[in-house]
Amino acid sequence: MATSGNPSEIGFVGDLRALATELLVPTSKVLHSSRFSQLVVTNLKPLEQLGWREHKVDQLTTVQQGQALVVLQNLGRGGKVIKHEQFVVRDGDTVGIPAGVLHNITNMETSANLYLTTIYSPLGGTKA
Repeated sequence: MATSGNPSEIGFVGDLRALATELLVPTSKVLHSSRFSQLVVTNLKPLEQLGWREHKVDQLTTVQQGQALVVLQNLGRGGKVIKHEQFVVRDGDTVGIPAGVLHNITNMETSANLYLTTIYSPLGGTKA
């Protein structure tokens, strides 16, 4: 498979691990958008956090390389935490984060970047 991916309007073909690890600067990049989903790669520096966020869409995030701490929280009235979960995830692990769940991802590596791929569905996850 080509590491540059296939920007076709019909679909997407690419080596996600290679595409994710090609990002040389800490950033996020949309690789593909379709009518109902979006594919994004993200690169975090050692010990960097993605930052707390909440989306109006579901997401599936896969660790392509590295180790991360994923924290999920459901909030009740007044912003009170009613459910808190955290997981350590490594190469190949995938975390499903439902719409409306507050979450943060932290790179646990002290000397290596964390590479993630995320599918948002329905479309618009990075702007939700």
